[in-house]
Amino acid sequence: MALSILYAPQDAATSPAVDIVAVHSLGGDAITTWTHPKSKNFWVRFSLPQQIPDAGVMTFGYNADAAFERSTAEIFGIPKACWPA
Repeated sequence: MALSILYAPQDAATSPAVDIVAVHSLGGDAITTWTHPKSKNFWVRFSLPQQIPDAGVMTFGYNADAAFERSTAEIFGIPKACWPA
């Protein structure tokens, strides 16, 4: 599990107005879920900050294999991955 910062506003003196965290669904992952299949534009990294420049943009990735595999993601581990002590 990983929380990855994709974009932080240039003005480091202030906090972002809002934080956006993109979380994929079962069978997805933190990059290809948000990448356009034809243009290969990883839009949460390259397009979203242009639309909302004062927002912090992150993606959260976890093991989301659902069929024929046993997921290693546990609901109780997600808060620890997002907000380490």
